[in-house]
Amino acid sequence: MTPLIHLEKQSDYDKIETIFNEIRLKSKPKLMTFGDVLDAPKKYWNSIAMNLNIYGKGLCQYADLEPWKIDSHEENMKRLEGTGDNAFFHASKCRYLVETWREGGWYSCPQGVVRPTGDIFFHPGSIRQYAMLLGDMREQEIFLWDCEETEVFPEHEIIDYETWKSKFKVDRPQWIDIKGMPEHGSLKGGFTEKPLLEWHVDEDRPHFYGMAIRIQSEIFNFKKPRLFGVAETNKIEEAFSMDNTECLNIHMKNNEIFEYTDFKHIFNIPFEEKIWECDKFKVIKTF
Repeated sequence: MTPLIHLEKQSDYDKIETIFNEIRLKSKPKLMTFGDVLDAPKKYWNSIAMNLNIYGKGLCQYADLEPWKIDSHEENMKRLEGTGDNAFFHASKCRYLVETWREGGWYSCPQGVVRPTGDIFFHPGSIRQYAMLLGDMREQEIFLWDCEETEVFPEHEIIDYETWKSKFKVDRPQWIDIKGMPEHGSLKGGFTEKPLLEWHVDEDRPHFYGMAIRIQSEIFNFKKPRLFGVAETNKIEEAFSMDNTECLNIHMKNNEIFEYTDFKHIFNIPFEEKIWECDKFKVIKTF
């Protein structure tokens, strides 16, 4: 029996409702905001901050790879098997998600889980956790499976099925991934030992490819940026080229050193402007 149930008719929803009610008191789904996560001890969300900077580095380090194409889905999916392409694509998706959220919000609610490792991870749509941090989306509603024995958010109530379902009313293909329930074909919970349900909604892949193209061409001119200043480590330095011309130039201010946490600023470089600056550096497009 497959752990995936595609939501096409009422009987599919009935199956999911039955399973949800079987596990809700054990796996404890809750409705809250991303601000609630940020107000929790940093150990619960520090990995989100760390990975956001890794994706920012990917924008710089892999800007010179083959240009992305909007109308080549199968080819693009094959490219995602490569480390560099995968990193650049998902970093571009992060920026796209921030911009669409600011324009009118998202069409479905992010879903997270407290993992046995002691941190919170969002899936499906895991890039949205980095977008929420980048965009400071404190008021964004989220679902969280607060499923460890010691609850992280005991003050939040366990929600019912209708509350969960109401956040996915959108005209797109949707399906549920059942995790951690052998009788439904899934032997592992994936991110937790407790059973849970993941509500999947079809996404906007052509828009993500389009954003990747814009970032490559309008911000980087298909080249790694050039750093005028000192990088904290060789690992950071590999994201830049000291020889490139007609590229994005990054000038450090006041003898500041480019640190790993500075990669998050790369997401904010505007498309239209030739010169932009943040607190630590100024960027100039020389193309």
